[in-house]
Amino acid sequence: MTPVAGARERVPLRAPLTPPPPRPHVASLDALRELGARSAALASARRALTERARAARERSAEARSTSAVVRRAAAALRTERGVSRA
Repeated sequence: MTPVAGARERVPLRAPLTPPPPRPHVASLDALRELGARSAALASARRALTERARAARERSAEARSTSAVVRRAAAALRTERGVSRA
């Protein structure tokens, strides 16, 4: 068969050579595992910080009450001795 004048040769269209996308279920499982590990680490850090803050509040309250007791005792001693606070 002879080519027709002016006709172009047909070239088959091919998809560009790119790697196939990762399988979504595998990628999402890995992402879920990573997110789970991160959220567990964050929750652990949050619990530790909460515990430290609670302990600090307790120490602060204890220090305030102790200093109040000391101030009251010192004031009582001063009044006992008749020492004015100058």
